[in-house]
Amino acid sequence: MKSLYIYDIYKYCISFIYNIYDIHKYCISFIYNIYDIYINIVNMNTGIIFGIVLLLILFLVVVTMTMQQNTTDNKPQEMISPNPSAITICNSELPSDTCQKVGCLNQPTGLSQVTGVVPCNNGILVPNLGTFPSNVIILRHCDRAFNISPEPEPSTTVCAGSVSYPASVQTNCCSKIGMERAWYTGQWLNCHFDNPVKAIFSQCFLGSQPNNDTNGRPNTTASIILTSLQKSGNTDICYFTMHRDISGNTLQAAQTVAKALTASMFNNTNVVIVWSHENIAELTKTILAQQNPNQPVTQPPSNWSYPGDCFDGAVVLSKDVSGLKFNWLNMQTLPSPDPCSIQCSNSIETAQPSHCSNNILPICQ
Repeated sequence: MKSLYIYDIYKYCISFIYNIYDIHKYCISFIYNIYDIYINIVNMNTGIIFGIVLLLILFLVVVTMTMQQNTTDNKPQEMISPNPSAITICNSELPSDTCQKVGCLNQPTGLSQVTGVVPCNNGILVPNLGTFPSNVIILRHCDRAFNISPEPEPSTTVCAGSVSYPASVQTNCCSKIGMERAWYTGQWLNCHFDNPVKAIFSQCFLGSQPNNDTNGRPNTTASIILTSLQKSGNTDICYFTMHRDISGNTLQAAQTVAKALTASMFNNTNVVIVWSHENIAELTKTILAQQNPNQPVTQPPSNWSYPGDCFDGAVVLSKDVSGLKFNWLNMQTLPSPDPCSIQCSNSIETAQPSHCSNNILPICQ
């Protein structure tokens, strides 16, 4: 009996030890489970935190872009317009010389005085560097009239400036043949290009010599060209007059014109510019540089300047799939031989004859 009792005690002790081991095992298992739960919670929180941080970054990016867009949208658009006071001065200080008339053509005159024509977009142009005319035609103003009786006949020496006349006989009027050439330039424009001219630009030319008078010849030339175009049936045409002070910055004026040409209303149209011949090369190269920053398709030589003895040439900048193409044309506008046109042919190797005789209207008809 006593041995059985001892055996039972031993059995209970062993059972107790096993129970203690099971408790230990369960405790360890519980601790592992708690650890797993902790790890899962940590991982879950990390994902949540990462997601929240990512959303915050995206939110900040969107807000920043929106603010930048709003800033761009609210930025005032650049507007180009002539200086009204300068235009007033130009119109009121047209040359005091007694200039001759040719038929219905008067001089001096300005674009604003041509019947039935208005300023382009009310005289305010908004640049849009994504658009540009199909053709920009740059012309010089007419040749000068001299207060000599009889007036010198045109000749290669007169065109070349080989004959020097004193300031006392120089005028700011166009010569008779200069007015005729301006009329027939309008006819050439109507004949040479498939589409009509949309706009004509000219210079308000202050401070010209002699006697510090305004040089009315750019405006007079442009006005006669415009009248000629109107007579040919082109009534949907506007004008834009640029202020150009001789003592001022001619490059800045050229840059302003280059920007003005990008106004949407001129896209894929033809625009004529009447400019002072000594600044035509600067204007041409400025326009090319703006439109062809990586080099134009063709360009004038770096040392090229508009020949002073040529009154019948035209710089034509034509829009090409690769940029602007430079052309130097000898218009041969007058029906009869023109010695000043001959000078244009001899002035630069790339001059191309471009006589146009279709549907040419005589002056004022």
